[in-house]
Amino acid sequence: AVAASSSSDVIELWPGKYKENIVINKRLTIIGSGQSKTIVDGDYAASVFKFDNYQTDYSIIKNLRVSHSKTSNSNCNSSSAYGGIHLYYSDHVTINNVHFFETHNGLMTYGSTNLKVQNSTLDKGTVTGYYGMFICGTGGTTSSQSHYLIENNEVKNYNRGVYLQSLYGD
Repeated sequence: AVAASSSSDVIELWPGKYKENIVINKRLTIIGSGQSKTIVDGDYAASVFKFDNYQTDYSIIKNLRVSHSKTSNSNCNSSSAYGGIHLYYSDHVTINNVHFFETHNGLMTYGSTNLKVQNSTLDKGTVTGYYGMFICGTGGTTSSQSHYLIENNEVKNYNRGVYLQSLYGD
């Protein structure tokens, strides 16, 4: 569905379990049928969803579960870091009502600004997990106008719940 979509399309995921590692390179809205009904399983192969570069700005992902992302070295400075959702230079992304379950790292970001994470649960479950959320700037190129709205979320069982690194202005 992602490959066949155009920028700004809305993709609605039916209830079910999908084994996928999805790289997104355009602005999309992805809507599941609910956290317990739409499950996207990364099968430990990579990030479940990777929003890759500025073409994904203003994307939305909501109402689903992501699970079983690849174990990552948790390196903030790498495009090869993995998480349930990985944002790489993707700005103004909204994540709402997403259940991150059994992901080594729940949400990984690098160089992504003006992020909204709302009404979500990040639970490492029984896997070895490190970061619930790892939000990483670019070490001096993150604008002082960047905003991060993280509200009404629950982070459980990770070594580090919400970890912020290199988020300072020029």
